[in-house]
Amino acid sequence: MNKIIKTAALISAAISLTAIASAAKITGDIAFTGNATLNGSVTTATAFTTFDNVEVANFTQTGGYLGTDGAAVSMTAFSFDPFAGPVNPLWTFTVGPNTYSFVLESVTSIVRNAAAIIPTLTISGKGIASATGFEDAAGDWTITTQGNQSRVSFSSATTVPDGGASAVLLGLGLLGLAAIRRFKR
Repeated sequence: MNKIIKTAALISAAISLTAIASAAKITGDIAFTGNATLNGSVTTATAFTTFDNVEVANFTQTGGYLGTDGAAVSMTAFSFDPFAGPVNPLWTFTVGPNTYSFVLESVTSIVRNAAAIIPTLTISGKGIASATGFEDAAGDWTITTQGNQSRVSFSSATTVPDGGASAVLLGLGLLGLAAIRRFKR
């Protein structure tokens, strides 16, 4: 029993030291709201020509984005149909000493809903999220516009998954519990 506990402790220490040796990847969710101008209506547009009044939506952040409520965000205009990328950065903002940004590397989906009461345009893509003090990480991005003219309001979200670290820790914990139960018998 003592041998198993010592082995488990050694494995835990090794994992902890590995995590300390490198910066943690940025993870979490963040959402934005603002206004944009398209180069046509939502049914014909192929590009965003301007973004303004963009800010981090309140109470939408998780993970490495916590504490960024209401921050002013700078977004870069870009063509999405066809995609003229990468867009570096698509969005960026600073809170205190920390700068956050996202590079849009690809557009994976364009959905136009002209039949809705308020027509919408939803664009999804993939890219790289960055933040001061964190290692860059792959993430997903979506923007949905609301309006039937070239001038629209929008909401946008970026999600950066944790890469399986939570699942690994859960698995190690379950293995440890199983080992303890087995050897108590």
